Amino acid sequence: MGLETAIVGDAGFDLDEVDVPPAPMADEGTTLVEVFVEMAVEIVADPDHQGSGGLDGIAALLSGQALVDSTEPDPEDEPDTLDLQSPNFDIGGISLDDPVRMYLREIGRVPLLTGGREVELSKRMERGEYLALKQAQLRDDRAEVPDADVLGRAIYHAFRAGWPHVSELVREISPEEQLPPKSVCLGRALPLTRVPDAAVASVCDRLGLASDELEESLRLRTVEWDLLPT
Repeated sequence: MGLETAIVGDAGFDLDEVDVPPAPMADEGTTLVEVFVEMAVEIVADPDHQGSGGLDGIAALLSGQALVDSTEPDPEDEPDTLDLQSPNFDIGGISLDDPVRMYLREIGRVPLLTGGREVELSKRMERGEYLALKQAQLRDDRAEVPDADVLGRAIYHAFRAGWPHVSELVREISPEEQLPPKSVCLGRALPLTRVPDAAVASVCDRLGLASDELEESLRLRTVEWDLLPT
C-alpha cells in the first residue's frame, strides 16, 4: 500500500478520507507516531494552520516529548556575579569580626601575581639583600659608607673568587663539552636538585664543601652575575 497522508492541526487530524488498514495493536509505551509509521501514514502540517509549534511541536507532543521553550532569558533575570579582579570589588555588609571574609574583601582589591612576576620579585629581593649585606661588610672594613665604584669592584671580586665552584660543577656534568658562557653555566648549575648526586658529591669532595655550602655559593654567583654589567 502506498504512503498515506494525514493533515494535522490544532484540532487534531482527520483520517476519514484516508483508506488505511486497521491500526495494529500498540504495545505499552508505543507512541502514536510509531503507530502511524507502522501504518505507513505520513504526518504533515496543514499549510493553512497558524498554530504555534508547527509540525515539530505536534510530533513532539505525539511522541510524548515536551516542547522546549526557545525564548532567550531576560538578562535582568540572571543573577549578578562578583568580579573579584575589579579594583572596585567590595563585599558590602560583611562583619569585620570574620577574618576570612575580611581577607577575601582585601584580596579582591589587589591584582594577583603571575608566575613570572613572582620570580622577578624574588630575584629583586635577593639582589637587595645581597647589596645591603655587602655594603655592611665594606662599611665595617673601611669605616665609611662605600660608593658605587667600591661596591661594584667588591661584587666583581666576589664573583671571580666563587666562580670555580660553578665551573667545576659544569665540567663534572659535561666533561666532554667545552665550558659554555657564564650565563649558561649558571643555568645548568642551579637548581642543584637537577644535577646528578654523583657529580655533586665529586665536586664537594674536591672543593672541601658540603652540598648546602656549594648550593649557597652557586646562588650567590647568580645574584652577583645579575648585578654586574654585561
